[in-house]
Amino acid sequence: AVDQAKVALIVTPRERFGVARESLTSIFEHTKVPFDLIYVDAAGPKDLSAWVAEQARVRGFQHLYISRFLTPNEARNAGLRRATTRYVIFIDNDVICSPNWIEPLIAAAESTGADVVAPLTCEGMPLHTRVHQAGGSFTTDLAGFFAAPHGERIIEEVMHHQGRKVGDIPKEQVATQCCEFHCVLVRRSVFDQIGEFDTDMLATKEHIDFCMSVLAKGGKVLLEPRSVVTYLYPVRSRP
Repeated sequence: AVDQAKVALIVTPRERFGVARESLTSIFEHTKVPFDLIYVDAAGPKDLSAWVAEQARVRGFQHLYISRFLTPNEARNAGLRRATTRYVIFIDNDVICSPNWIEPLIAAAESTGADVVAPLTCEGMPLHTRVHQAGGSFTTDLAGFFAAPHGERIIEEVMHHQGRKVGDIPKEQVATQCCEFHCVLVRRSVFDQIGEFDTDMLATKEHIDFCMSVLAKGGKVLLEPRSVVTYLYPVRSRP
């Protein structure tokens, strides 16, 4: 199946390991198209690393173990260097997939030529019910933003539809300025134009930096709300 794959899933740690098994299990349960999988295991707990290694042996995916903690962009670069498919999907190890989540992302990229395609990302429990982000923006005037000199660009980040019910969100594709890295599909050729992720961006706003780079090169970022995943943010019951 890997030989036929158009997409590589690059799983990376974000801020914890507590739901990593549940996340990986959801990928295999709900992904029906051929795919490659590159699992970046950055100093994971010994029992988790052993479990991932066994899953890699049984299921035939790449388990990239690194013995130190990595920043998110370091981890994404490590996985990206091993990817050979047309598309890559970066997905954090605390994200739960829903049935038929991947097909709309690939179809959107194929039909529109988009460079970046984001799913509708939900948050918390119950799964796939409350919106975390359905696209976003970092300026009200994109052309003016890029025309302004460095040091005079004002970022006004907005996460669209956060906190709303999934059923209240339109299901049409829409262009967007940015999307978070909980889960995102990227055309691999993009990195030939903009280079790897900036490892000086340590946390929280690396998605804006990446999307700015794509848009500055004339690329297209798209929201595909028919694809749904859920980010399980830490709470007391899931620390």
